[in-house]
Amino acid sequence: MNFKKHFKRKLKILVFLPLLFSKVAISSSHLPIHKNGDHYKNRSEKGLEKVTELEKGFFHGVDIIETDTETGIDEATYNTKDDDHRYSLGLLLNANPMKVTKIIGGEFIYGFKFASGSHFEIFASMANANLEVLSDLDNASSLNGSLIAGGAGFGLRSSLIQHFIDSKTFFETISGYLTYNQLSSPSINGPFVGPGIKAVYGLHQRVGKTIHYGLKMAYDLASVRRPALTQNETTGDRALILTSLTFGLDLTLYY
Repeated sequence: MNFKKHFKRKLKILVFLPLLFSKVAISSSHLPIHKNGDHYKNRSEKGLEKVTELEKGFFHGVDIIETDTETGIDEATYNTKDDDHRYSLGLLLNANPMKVTKIIGGEFIYGFKFASGSHFEIFASMANANLEVLSDLDNASSLNGSLIAGGAGFGLRSSLIQHFIDSKTFFETISGYLTYNQLSSPSINGPFVGPGIKAVYGLHQRVGKTIHYGLKMAYDLASVRRPALTQNETTGDRALILTSLTFGLDLTLYY
């Protein structure tokens, strides 16, 4: 009898022991342990997903299903990560709502996307602006000038805005440029020319394989000067600082 009791006790231990280890193994799989040198670190799957989402946010891509208009059959899927060339037209206005017409202009942008996800961009723009709003010139409230600018820079496309707008078709662009500017006006001696910088933030919606539209906000800063009229004229007498904050609409075609 004692032998039977002892045997039954051993058998129970052998049955429940694998179950106990399997339960521990299942519960520990939710928090895998990774060894790094002499240290151990717990890393949850949820934390890894957040890091991945943040990394993917700067390489925006959306699947666009191409459908035959006659049959209604889906023919192919295009991902916006495969975009190469893009051409943009934009309308520029002064960002101050009380002086929105003090700056009115347009721009053209060409962009090429690298495999890394960044864009190389060149732009050209022309605007008619009030010199009081555009420059540091004194007593210029009634003076207007024509500003022509061009430059090159780099940009990134991001989908982080989708954390706030529940739509896969919305995305952002962030761009920076080195610029060259020319200000001309019959009211002042000129033209004034010089280098500058430009920073742009855009919010857009992709509405097809080859088109998007959106809103943009741009800040421009430039230091321009004109040739000296007399030998006694200093650099400060013939130099201007141009600054502007504009918003606008853009329409982009992809090729």
